[in-house]
Order: sequence, then structure tokens, then C-alpha cells
Amino acid sequence: MILNSLTSALLLIISILMIISINGLARNFTRLLAVYRDISSMLQKKKERTNKHIEFLEKQKLAEEVVDKGSTIVENVHKTISNITFGILESTPVTGPPSRVVRKIHDRTAEGVYDSIRLVNKGIGKIADGILGTKKDLSQKDTSRPDDTDGTE
Repeated sequence: MILNSLTSALLLIISILMIISINGLARNFTRLLAVYRDISSMLQKKKERTNKHIEFLEKQKLAEEVVDKGSTIVENVHKTISNITFGILESTPVTGPPSRVVRKIHDRTAEGVYDSIRLVNKGIGKIADGILGTKKDLSQKDTSRPDDTDGTE
């Protein structure tokens, strides 16, 4: 009988401890679930910010490319028009010699202006990359203009 009473008491104590443990586990599970929800929410917000950041970077790089290619196109049109104009001026005996001098000055000035536009554009792009914490692929080379490596003008 005493053994039955001890066994019953022991089972009661074990049951109470199990209930307390289960109750503690339930509270811990509820806390864990709340933390999981908070982390999920934070990750979702971070993902949204990252997507906006990537979208902004893509637009910035597109704008940089448009300015680079656009200035090259405008420069080529400018050269075509100036070649026609100076060609006419250089073909006449009266305006030929002075127009050759003016053409050299014009061509160097125009080339400097378009090169400056591209240089400032690249500089702004690098500043934006630095501010946004990105790095461009340094292996990419600017192919918008051929290099003048032969030293002729």
C-alpha cells in the first residue's frame, strides 16, 4: 500500500513537472514563433530595400551608358557636319588656308569637349558606385572611342 501511495505520488509529481515543462515549452515556442515572425518581417523589408537598391543601380548604370554612347553619337554627327562645312571652305583658294587652321582648332576643341563629357560621366558613375558601395567590373574597358595610340592628330 505504501508502495502504491509512493508510486501514485511520484506519478503525480512527474505529471505536474511534465505539465510545467510543457507549459514552459509552449511559452518558449510562442516566443520563438514571435522572434521568427520579427526576423521574417525584417528580412522581407531588407529584400524590398535591396531590390530597390538594385533597381536604382541598374538605372544609374543605364544613364551612364546613355550619356557615354549618346555623346559619342552626337560627336560623330558633329564631325560629319564639320567635315562637310570645312571641306567646302578648304576647297576654295580664298578661304582654304585659314579654314585649315580653324579646322584644327575646332576639331581639337570639339574632341576635348566630348572627351570631357565622357570623363565627367565616368567620374560621376564612380562616385555613385562609391557612395552606393558597389564596384564595377574593372576588367571592362571603354570601347566607345578608339584609343589614339599612334600619336597622330
